[in-house]
Amino acid sequence: MSQRSDFVVVICHGSFHTPAPYVPLMEALQARGIAAYCPQLPTSDLARLNVGDVNNPDFNRELPAGGYPQGEEAAETVLAVLKPLVEAGKERSSVTTRPPYMTEHKHGLLTLVDEERYLFNCLDVADAKKWAATLTASPDLTTKLKNDAYAALPCGYLVLDQDRMIPRELQEHMIRLQASKTGDFTVYHCPADHSPQLSWIQGVVDTAVDFVGKIKTGQIQK
Repeated sequence: MSQRSDFVVVICHGSFHTPAPYVPLMEALQARGIAAYCPQLPTSDLARLNVGDVNNPDFNRELPAGGYPQGEEAAETVLAVLKPLVEAGKERSSVTTRPPYMTEHKHGLLTLVDEERYLFNCLDVADAKKWAATLTASPDLTTKLKNDAYAALPCGYLVLDQDRMIPRELQEHMIRLQASKTGDFTVYHCPADHSPQLSWIQGVVDTAVDFVGKIKTGQIQK
């Protein structure tokens, strides 16, 4: 299927992730003719976190030279994908206590625990274990945003009704808080966990298509 020149999706994967759990979503988008990209962010790239053998990582090794990668480097990675697409004409809340699904190691490097319960609770056991095995680590990200895309662009939010990491009520509170500062969000709901790119693949694709379509027809404006 030929790709649509007016619709490109760039996925910024979650902390602790590689692009692997997003491949099914990218394939579903591509099946609809939608180009999709998911670059590996340095903040969860084991090769950048000085853990030794990435297949048998030691999360308590010394800091890499210059410290762990932070949000600036992640932003540069994403921008490296976005910039040529734009030029071609295509167009996080801090917590003071660690949540129960997170472990902090010697130098502040974070990893997840009980991933099948918290990230992949809508998948069957085998699939949950498969994708949990792809998770990596992340430093505590402290980068402050330097621009305000929420105020400049139409914003949508897919509320994950079965999310155990960020409960639905907290998601909705976050939406209200941000909307009070920068304008309304277009809110969608889905019966998925924290990983809808695996448990609700076609729904994510349909939601993205609907959102972009409404922007193009003027039903959603900033």
